Amino acid sequence: MRKYTVNRTDDGRFHFNLLSDDREVLLVSIVEHGSLDSVRQGIDLCCTNAVIRAQYTRHAAPGGQFFFILNARGRVPIARSRTFATAQDRDAAIEQCLECGGTSTVESE
Repeated sequence: MRKYTVNRTDDGRFHFNLLSDDREVLLVSIVEHGSLDSVRQGIDLCCTNAVIRAQYTRHAAPGGQFFFILNARGRVPIARSRTFATAQDRDAAIEQCLECGGTSTVESE
């Protein structure tokens, strides 16, 4: 089931992930949030922008791997993907985010 998960770090901060239907992590929040309200605002921002193709920037990492970043307006980074072996795999993950990134389902882990 596609959903956002909220995780607490060892130092008490929060971050979120976007999971696909097969529980693959598609996006990880770039910012660690100090409160549950703040992480929820980050998820809301992600939901709003994840369904807009123009908000994604594609990148090549050193070593020949590929990743993407989801941005808010003004190109402010919200979340980052994992790295992929090919540009095609990265682009397929963007398509999954476009499809499921607008979900409002949130669970704490």
